[in-house]
Amino acid sequence: MNKCKAAYCRIFQKCFKIAIPFLPYRHPEVFYSTSKLTGLFEEKGIDTILIITDAGIRKFGLLDRMLMHFDHHNIHYFIYDKTVANPTTTNVEEARVLYLEKHCDAIIGFGGGSSIDCAKPSVQELQNLSSLYPK
Repeated sequence: MNKCKAAYCRIFQKCFKIAIPFLPYRHPEVFYSTSKLTGLFEEKGIDTILIITDAGIRKFGLLDRMLMHFDHHNIHYFIYDKTVANPTTTNVEEARVLYLEKHCDAIIGFGGGSSIDCAKPSVQELQNLSSLYPK
């Protein structure tokens, strides 16, 4: 790498290191209880949810407590559990189609990284922020 390019990169890095504390980052709110989650849904008028997870999470019953709480509060939900490791565009599209077909109001990504990695682009596609996939 030539010396000018290396110097430019170092200056760029130092500038961002200085600027990071002043940038307006949003801090996520973490819910440790489904009762807080259902309260948020009631507050926002959300009554139908798409839960994106994988077959293993569902098989071992890790969703059961949350689903029981949703049933108690009359929150309807649909589960997309076909997520695979390193989700494909097919996974994202199937989740998006299910969301639209069932007239869902929100998406929950439940499980490990693959479930979250499938949920994030599904939301982005639904919001039409940008086309993720070239036509």
